[in-house]
Amino acid sequence: MSHIIKIFPSNIEFSGREDESILDAALSAGIHLEHSCKAGDCGICESDLLAGEVVDSKGNIFGQGDKILTCCCKPKTALELNAHFFPE
Repeated sequence: MSHIIKIFPSNIEFSGREDESILDAALSAGIHLEHSCKAGDCGICESDLLAGEVVDSKGNIFGQGDKILTCCCKPKTALELNAHFFPE
């Protein structure tokens, strides 16, 4: 199943599947969210979850108001994130 993911403050959106990370979904859609290691070690991709729920690689569920790593979290619902986006 896929969900709409909205990025603020840039006001862009893309679709993300429940079996892929938010970062991978963004990159596949040509949206370059800030990242580095893609493994959850550096913290560069940390974003504020404004709405929705995600699950991380350990099975932990995060919701509104939590900070998440887009490289390690997958959408469970439609999402709104405050994240850094670099247009190319």
